[in-house]
Amino acid sequence: MRFAIRADSQRLLAWRNHENVRRYSRNIEKIDWDVHQEWFEDKLDPSKSNSKIFIFLQADLYVGMSRLDSLSEDSGEISILVDPALQGKGYGFKILRQCIEYAFTESKYLELEALIHSENSASQALFSKCGFVKLRKVGLFESYKLSK
Repeated sequence: MRFAIRADSQRLLAWRNHENVRRYSRNIEKIDWDVHQEWFEDKLDPSKSNSKIFIFLQADLYVGMSRLDSLSEDSGEISILVDPALQGKGYGFKILRQCIEYAFTESKYLELEALIHSENSASQALFSKCGFVKLRKVGLFESYKLSK
């Protein structure tokens, strides 16, 4: 696990714009390069964002990413994305566990929240397996929470 760098931008956009990823995203439209690049640059700049983006590799293979967005001093929102070509191979569990560990130790969060599309049963099962509890439905999404 490492922090994202500018060179990761194109790979993240390709993953994000993949049809299987977009159908479970808050915004299901394809994102163009300029919009993504502005968003990504802002997320990498600590003066503009309370977010952290992590890149996950298995040896030299890029397998996915996670993002922590600060909601308050002691809580954050977590999201993950596995390379669509590698989904279903157990990488999501590894990514989520490592990001949770970072959130509770390095970021000092006491709670993590996640919004998961109500039709994304694989992600719902993954977050539940990692201890998240479903709280309520929020539009097309289910709200999950994990306390330290």
